[in-house]
Amino acid sequence: MKLDRKEILSALETITIAGEGKNMVESGAVKNVLTFGNEVIVDLLIATPAMHIKKRAEDDIRKLIHEKFSPDAVVKVNIKVETSANPNEIKGKAIPGISNIIAVASGKGGVGKSTVTANLAVTLAKMGFKVGILDADIYGPSMPIMFDVENEKPISVEVNGKSKMKPVESYEIKILSIGFLLLQARL
Repeated sequence: MKLDRKEILSALETITIAGEGKNMVESGAVKNVLTFGNEVIVDLLIATPAMHIKKRAEDDIRKLIHEKFSPDAVVKVNIKVETSANPNEIKGKAIPGISNIIAVASGKGGVGKSTVTANLAVTLAKMGFKVGILDADIYGPSMPIMFDVENEKPISVEVNGKSKMKPVESYEIKILSIGFLLLQARL
């Protein structure tokens, strides 16, 4: 059976790419369809780099061509991923003096957030980066204890005419923690 490019293109209008809503032809994901005898090559351009979405699109195309046209067809799907410039870009005003932020969070307590944070901070500091920790854990602020500075008191300094809290330093890491305030309140 001779495979017709236009018929295949028309059939591809019945498949949608997960998360995109429109069919793959209408959305512009199908960039090219080539046929050579019993061989079909489909070039796709998708916006999501997730492996399961790429695999599903490939499987859907292969299944459609085998069921609708020929079970003997050799189907090759070339998938290219083109994402937006920086999907993780933080919107809003930049924080002066800070170039990177790593947020460590969880919806559950007792999973090691503080341990991971401390280990990341020390490792990055040893690699030569300037590192600071802001520990905002109200229920279990353990950074002062983990860095052996629980008896330290952050002092107030004036910067550009404004009163600021000077971080406590330990292991070349600047630390501000709710723990300093809570420990002082308990004393």
